[in-house]
Amino acid sequence: MMLQKKTNLGTLMARYKPDETHPGFWIDIRTNDKKLIPVCNVEYDSDKNCIQVVVYGDANTEDPTEVIEIKLTKIEQED
Repeated sequence: MMLQKKTNLGTLMARYKPDETHPGFWIDIRTNDKKLIPVCNVEYDSDKNCIQVVVYGDANTEDPTEVIEIKLTKIEQED
């Protein structure tokens, strides 16, 4: 499954990530000159039991620049 949205910088693409221990989504941009650059992963980390956003803030490296953990300790339910 892939979602796409064109922007002035290129096409943002969200793809399903079928990883058993880190399921989630990859978000990349296909630039106007056809380069594929990772933007972030939004995924569940089974070791940490949290959702995390792995950010690739530097297009010159394949290494993430930041990992943001989102801990869901309590989920409110509406009546």
